[in-house]
Amino acid sequence: MNARGGELLGFDIEKMRNTEFLISRLHPEDHKYTLNSILDVNYDNAIWFNEFRLLNKNDEVIWVRGQSIASSDEEGNIIHNGVLLDITEQKEAENALILSQKRFKNIADNLPGMVIKYKLNTDGSDELLYASHGIKDLYEIDSQTALANNNLLWKRVHKDDKASYAESIKKSAENLSTWKFEHRLRFPDGRIKWIDMRGIPEKQDDGSIIWDSIGLDITKRKRAENDLKEINESLEQRVEERTQKAIKLSKQLERYWLAAEHAKTGVFEYHIHDEILEWDSIMYELYGVDKGKFNSNLEEWKSCLHPEDYDASVTALNKSIENQVDFDTIFRIIRKDNGEIRHIRAKAKAEVNENGETVSIYGTNYDVTREMQLADEKELALKELKEAQITLVQSEKMASLGVLTAGIAHELNNPLNYIIGGISALQNHLKDDDQINKDEINEYVSWIKTGGERATKIVRSLNLFSGSNEKKREVCDLHRTIEDCLVMIENRLTDKINVIKDFSDKPAEVSANYSTLHQVILNIITNSIDAINDNAEIRFTTTVKKNKIILSISDTGSGIPEDKIDKVLDPFYTTKPPG
Repeated sequence: MNARGGELLGFDIEKMRNTEFLISRLHPEDHKYTLNSILDVNYDNAIWFNEFRLLNKNDEVIWVRGQSIASSDEEGNIIHNGVLLDITEQKEAENALILSQKRFKNIADNLPGMVIKYKLNTDGSDELLYASHGIKDLYEIDSQTALANNNLLWKRVHKDDKASYAESIKKSAENLSTWKFEHRLRFPDGRIKWIDMRGIPEKQDDGSIIWDSIGLDITKRKRAENDLKEINESLEQRVEERTQKAIKLSKQLERYWLAAEHAKTGVFEYHIHDEILEWDSIMYELYGVDKGKFNSNLEEWKSCLHPEDYDASVTALNKSIENQVDFDTIFRIIRKDNGEIRHIRAKAKAEVNENGETVSIYGTNYDVTREMQLADEKELALKELKEAQITLVQSEKMASLGVLTAGIAHELNNPLNYIIGGISALQNHLKDDDQINKDEINEYVSWIKTGGERATKIVRSLNLFSGSNEKKREVCDLHRTIEDCLVMIENRLTDKINVIKDFSDKPAEVSANYSTLHQVILNIITNSIDAINDNAEIRFTTTVKKNKIILSISDTGSGIPEDKIDKVLDPFYTTKPPG
């Protein structure tokens, strides 16, 4: 071993020439496989190459690359002639790069939208080198499929935008200028999405151009033109400012910061062992916190939480740290500067060290107050619409009742005449006859009973029809419901319409709301009467099959024209003239 061998670990050269001593300085985790790698090449003209760790005089890890050529002496011993190179700095740089790439991928997958690396070759062909998971949300194509076939993305671009889209890429490549382009995507089912693409080009040694780009779904922004103007005015300025900042991280992380600013997304990282909370400038803006008064600890964040969301939010964060699961939640905050309540969407991942311990949690925050307000407004509007619909249906029902009133009044006169006639006959009989004839009295009583039962049926049908408790369900006899409807409409049926009831012998009982069922059947009968001529018929047929009851109502009327079929279920649609 030459003199430089002693400098490798900080020991004198004599110790380093001692084979047993040198082997004893192998890192415990690398000891076995390093020795085995030498034994595997102990033959003449063998080449040995390996990277392993040694411990220096201060027991610090030194990464070493060893390589040699084996040769056999006259006695058959194997002698290795080679070198040991200190590659510690190279290994640290490699590990730092791997960690940086891992963190970039995790952050990219947590960003709204997508992050892609796009390459344009000198021959005009192009390819996709990287795509975050967000590409599936935007293009509805998973990242692996997109990487395998870049043409699928081009097929999604709206035909009216393809030429200008390609021209924007060409111009960015020629001038090496920041690529900015808004365009439409068209999907097979006809849906349209608006996408905002941003990217920074870099020319490669072979003349090709690679863009590190971000894409965001701006469909809602395009539809809301008033909001679009305000967002564009501030967003364009903010993105331009952020592209000029130098980030101390790798070039890929610089692209990430640009993406975060573009999306108005705050970035945070909480270092668990040091209990230090770091925020970027967007976080201060979201929470209304003065950067100069920021305490850089978790309590600062907790103090901004809305009291009603405090426990759930803190519990979710602790669960993410302890169980190393994603932190994904929505909570309310009370801004420090003006006391305004805002809704925040938080997404983050836990960073784990080589021992499996969570060392930090990092991710993003962005304001979703507007989205939450729209959801509340939609729910309120649906509630009001439902209440209005119930009121309109009840009003329409009562209007129908008004139309039927004249006929029902006439129907009530008949049973009332029975009752009055029976009472008059009884009075005259009891007044004039000394001898009471029981048969005659029973006949008069029968008149009164018939009239009373008839009037009761009519009043009962009126009550069923005008009822408004549509939530109540009960066991309804379908046959009896039809009979009740016919009682109400009997005045319009007499003489000109023959009613045929082809009822099943089996009970026809269903669980339903009696009032609503009554109204449906009565409306159909009324429409039939309006559509048929004299000497016609309406037929009711019931069929019971297992757990189903089929009611069929047919008439000999004119029927519904083909061009009106699609409209018959529209609320309050009618072809009848007013009145």
